[in-house]
Amino acid sequence: MKMNEEALSDAFEKIKASEGLDVGTLSLAWLIVRGDKAAVLTDSRDEVKLFDLNGKLCFGYSCDDPDDESYFEAIDFFENSFSGGAEDIITIDSQQTDKLIAENISELNSLHDGKMDIRYVCSIFKLNKLFGIPSEDIQDSFYMRFGAVGENGRTMLYHDIEYLQNDAGVYECIDDFTLNADTHIDKDTVRVIKISKQALTEFIYENFVAGQEKYLDVKATEVSDYFEFDPETGEFIFCAVKSEDEDGNFLTLPENIDLKKVMKNISDTAESVFEPSEKIYRDYTKSELEKLSEK
Repeated sequence: MKMNEEALSDAFEKIKASEGLDVGTLSLAWLIVRGDKAAVLTDSRDEVKLFDLNGKLCFGYSCDDPDDESYFEAIDFFENSFSGGAEDIITIDSQQTDKLIAENISELNSLHDGKMDIRYVCSIFKLNKLFGIPSEDIQDSFYMRFGAVGENGRTMLYHDIEYLQNDAGVYECIDDFTLNADTHIDKDTVRVIKISKQALTEFIYENFVAGQEKYLDVKATEVSDYFEFDPETGEFIFCAVKSEDEDGNFLTLPENIDLKKVMKNISDTAESVFEPSEKIYRDYTKSELEKLSEK
């Protein structure tokens, strides 16, 4: 594979100029190629963008999670909607490329016992070094992405076959990995979860148990948990008591404390559980809760 590095660097300079882009804010940049289409994909940790080789922004996708694989969205756009040529920017030895594609499709077909249709999606070149982007691993490489399509015509898995250029300038396979296609969602899909009241209660309770050290300022190994949920009002109460006294005797919430009544007789202890700088709980004595249970 050969590419016109000077022309490609010029294309990246156009992108920087058009976006006011600071390469120090980028974690990765790729060149995506398939046939006569080529585009630059940038990743600034919380947003991926796709540009044509004239520096024009063609696609942007923001994400809250830096580990989110949101580049899937950009690659989907490139594969299905992007149009652009790679004239004078990159030239790929089609004979070598076609050979690698054919070899990979054959191997992946064997891996899936012919139960899935394997298709070539695109080639993606990591070009941090060429583009001057700081990185712990600045060694540039490229990989070919293949999709494994099930009987229903839906892509089930992506296979990425990664190559690295050796000292002789020949690309050698160094890794292959599989990605579950369900980790991303396309623009026409609505992915749905519907659960019962019992499942919702369990979900809320388990999340409070998992976060009780942060929410209640306790050690999970030293307390016992109690909760109630009112499906009519949507109110939820969660509390913890010390599980043992100094002599090792087990402690519990007194039986005459009715959390459903307590819930109706106290005000909310917090407007939100997502206020890390604020205390969201309130301390009561057991006798105070007993009195609230009598109202």
